Amino acid sequence: MSRNQFRDTRSLQWTMVLKYIVIAAVLLLVALSFLVAKNQQMRLAEEAAQGRKELAKIVRSNDQLKSNIDWLNAPRHLQSRISSSGLISISEMPVTRRDIDQVASR
Repeated sequence: MSRNQFRDTRSLQWTMVLKYIVIAAVLLLVALSFLVAKNQQMRLAEEAAQGRKELAKIVRSNDQLKSNIDWLNAPRHLQSRISSSGLISISEMPVTRRDIDQVASR
């Protein structure tokens, strides 16, 4: 084997090694980007689940408050509160209504 032929075969060996190193680096880059994307997806899924839990808690609290308001505005409850405090019920009071537009135009 001549000297030039030996040099050419060594050059081919180094190019093959370099090619494998580049392929391994690209595969490593793809794997790392996949891991980062998967990690971000898992974090967003956890945040969404936590948000759904908080929303369910708020809805339950809202329903409880609505039922409390309905109970407090019930005619029987209002009548008992009026009688216990010694106030006059609305049906016994003369009530007049004025619209703001009519008052402003006078």
